[in-house]
Amino acid sequence: GVKPVPAPVHYAASKGALGAMTRAMAKELGEHKIRVNMVAPGIMEDGISKTLVDSLMQEYVKHCGLKRVGKLSEIASIVAWFAQHNTYVTGQIILADGGL
Repeated sequence: GVKPVPAPVHYAASKGALGAMTRAMAKELGEHKIRVNMVAPGIMEDGISKTLVDSLMQEYVKHCGLKRVGKLSEIASIVAWFAQHNTYVTGQIILADGGL
């Protein structure tokens, strides 16, 4: 993904490709007043975290600046801001990982 973590290579490659696609689409679509951004979340309380063993979750939280997993509502707020208020930001990868 955006920051290297121990993960299967196909996962890391696909996240990297999404970032490249975001930047390319922003360039291509900007002249049509279309903005393209990517939100890159950390581990969310209702996502993959439910499948992680406790020791891996503790390791993640230990390295996370906020010392907790994220909430889906926090990601939704970021996406809503981009949809409603953003008029100039495009081609960006917004990290929402709690300071990982």
